[in-house]
Amino acid sequence: MSYDLTLATLAIRRDRTPDWSAAAEAIDCLDLATVWATGDDFFPLEAWLGTEPAPSDTAPRPVRRGRGARAAARVPVPPDAVAVRRVVRNAQRDLALAAQEVRTALEYPSPGELLVIELPQHVMYVTGGATSGDPPSELFEPFTQFAEAGIARAAGFEWSTRYAAWAIDDRRPDFKSEDLRAVRAARAFLYAEDAAIPKVPRYKRGSPDEWLARLRGPLQGAKAAVDDDAAGRALLHFFSEALALMVALQEASPDRKGVARERIVEEAVELLDHVASPRRRSIRRVADLAAHAFEPFARLLAASTDEGDVEWASELERQGGSVSPGVETELSVRVISEGLTALADVFGDRLCEIRPEHAAHAIRPDRAAGSLPPAELDYRCYLAWCAVRRWDWEAAEAAIGHPSVGLFSLRDDLDDLRDAVEGETRSLVTCQAIEDVRVWLTVSEEDFSTLGGALRRLGEAGVLRAAGALAWG
Repeated sequence: MSYDLTLATLAIRRDRTPDWSAAAEAIDCLDLATVWATGDDFFPLEAWLGTEPAPSDTAPRPVRRGRGARAAARVPVPPDAVAVRRVVRNAQRDLALAAQEVRTALEYPSPGELLVIELPQHVMYVTGGATSGDPPSELFEPFTQFAEAGIARAAGFEWSTRYAAWAIDDRRPDFKSEDLRAVRAARAFLYAEDAAIPKVPRYKRGSPDEWLARLRGPLQGAKAAVDDDAAGRALLHFFSEALALMVALQEASPDRKGVARERIVEEAVELLDHVASPRRRSIRRVADLAAHAFEPFARLLAASTDEGDVEWASELERQGGSVSPGVETELSVRVISEGLTALADVFGDRLCEIRPEHAAHAIRPDRAAGSLPPAELDYRCYLAWCAVRRWDWEAAEAAIGHPSVGLFSLRDDLDDLRDAVEGETRSLVTCQAIEDVRVWLTVSEEDFSTLGGALRRLGEAGVLRAAGALAWG
C-alpha cells in the first residue's frame, strides 16, 4: 500500500488575528460559483442537493485532490432555482461548522490536532499526515473547506494549501445568460430569506394595517433613496418583509395545515424559474415595478378589518381564492419573484453589497474543546519541518567539518536533504511556500523511512542553522 503526505495548512501574519466576523459575512454572502465551479468534485454537490447520501462517519470521503473532472451524473447543469438554494444553504451550514472547528482548533490548540509553526512574519497551522486515501486527520476537511470556500481569505489568512482544480478567483459558472439570470434571482431570494425568517412571528399577530405599514416603509425608502445602492437595500428589505408575510399567512392558513415551512419557501423559489418579464437595468424602474405589483395586494390589506385573517380570508374567497392561493398570486408571483429577479438584473454579482444586515452564521469556538483528554498523536513529534529562504549547502558542509567516525551520518543526512530539496527524491516530503519562505515538511521516521530523522540530527548539530534555516522542529 502506498502513502502520500497530505497536509492542510493555513498561514496568517504574526501581527494579525483572524477576523471571524468577516468570515461569517463571507459565509452569508457565499456565491454559488465558489462551490460549484471548482473544475472538479472538491465540494460534495450531490450530497448538498440530496441526490446522494451524505458521507457517514464510518465511510469517510476520500481526499479530494482537484485533478479530475466532476462526476456529475446527478448534478443538474444548469441548476434550477431550488437546486441553487439547496446547494448554497447546505454549503453555508457545512462551512459554518468547518469555520467553528477551525476557530476552536486555533484558539484551543492541541498538539494532537495540529502543528503550530512560528515563522519570521507568519504563524502557520498544519494538520494532516501520511494517508493512502482517507482524510489524514479530523481537522483536514474543515481546514480545506474553510480555505477553498474563500472563508480563510476573508478572515485574514494570507496563505492556504490549495486542493481544488481552479483557484477561487477563476471560478465562473458556465451558464447561458437566461440560466444565470435565474441563478442570480435565487441568490437574491436567499438574501431576502435570511432577513425574512426572523420576522415571520411579527406577521402572525397584529392587524393588516400594521402589516401594510411595515411593507410600505421600505418601498417609500426606495423612492426617496439618493443613490442606487440605498434604493437596492430598501427594496431588498421590502422583499424580505413580503416574504415574511407570505410565509406567516401560509402557515396560518387551514389549506396549508401540516405543510412544512421548508416546502412553503421552496414553492416560492420554484417560481423564479418561470419569470419571463423583460430585464430591468434601472433601480428606479425596479422600484416602480415593486410598487405597481404590490398595489393589488395592498388594496386587499387595506380592505381588511382589524379582525384579522377571518375577514381577509372571506374577501379573498369572494375574489376567487383562499388565503393561500391569494397570497401565492399577489406576493409570490408578482411581488417577490418578479421583483427579486429585476433586482438581480440590476445588481448581478453585487447583491451581497445591498443585503439586509443579518448575520446568519456567527462563528464561535467550542469552549468544551479545552477540556478534552490529550490525544495519542502529538504533531510536534509526528511532523518534522524546516523553514528556509535560501539553502547554503557550502556552509552546511563546513558546519559538519572534517569526516570522522561520528560524523559520517550527518553527511549522509545532508545528502538526503539536498536530494529532496532539488527534486531527486521526495518520499513523504512536501514544501509549502509562504512569500519568500519555504517550509519543508515530512513525517517522523518512526513509522516511515523519511527525512524526519535527518532533520532532527542536522538540527541538533547546528547544520540546519548553518544551511540557512530560519527555524526547524
